[in-house]
Amino acid sequence: MSSSAVDLLFIGIIFFIFGAAFGSFACCQAWRLRLRQKGSKLGSRSVCLHCKYQLKWYDNIPLFSWLILKGHCRKCKKPIGRAEVLSEFCLGLVFALLGLNFFAVGLFTPVAIAQFIILMAAIIGFWVLLIYDARWGQLPTKALIIVNLLAITYAILGLITATDFSAALLSLVVAIGLLAGIYYLLYFFSRESLVGSGDWLLCLAIASFLGHWWLAIIELFLANFFAAFVSLPAFFKKGRRKIFFGPFLIGSFILVFLLRTWLMSLI
Repeated sequence: MSSSAVDLLFIGIIFFIFGAAFGSFACCQAWRLRLRQKGSKLGSRSVCLHCKYQLKWYDNIPLFSWLILKGHCRKCKKPIGRAEVLSEFCLGLVFALLGLNFFAVGLFTPVAIAQFIILMAAIIGFWVLLIYDARWGQLPTKALIIVNLLAITYAILGLITATDFSAALLSLVVAIGLLAGIYYLLYFFSRESLVGSGDWLLCLAIASFLGHWWLAIIELFLANFFAAFVSLPAFFKKGRRKIFFGPFLIGSFILVFLLRTWLMSLI
């Protein structure tokens, strides 16, 4: 194995570890937001949701603790949700891929580094939103505000360094119109029967990160395709009309962002 391959492997492992840790953090923050909304608190330390046993540091090692304890609480032996370990693994994988992509491109200008840090911070916020919407069918306002502020900062940095400012700005505006605009119209005219009020705000952040109309179109197609594929059986069986789009929008965004260079080469 060449030295460059070893370096990339090391980078991937480091980013995976960080991502897994933040995957656990995102689950915890989603629960904190939920309990706060209901008027209670989870506390400053992680606890078992069944017996309130305060977890030790060695119970909180991403992936490994769950495997060692065989998915059960150390004290009450009740099962620990698989969603937590799935979140750790998936966000670890996302961090690894984003980290490898950043180092493979090799653009280490101050603006590029700042954008990368902002992106990684936003991914954590997106992950909290994904977990929350998947569990409870809502997108918490505070998390939406944070990811939008990060997205606006990311977009501004991109415009500053664009070779053609006017074209980059126009593409960004069209991307926002396609994603946030369409979802806002769906929200407004359906009176939240089709999409929730937070979906268009989520799309605003996603469009700001993608920054191009072509990527926005692909995002729009993929999110709705995945949502239809997963939700249509339940729709016909139970007659349920409203789909929680957050997880599909965020999952599609991560996929499109990772493949953006190849996707842009198609036009």
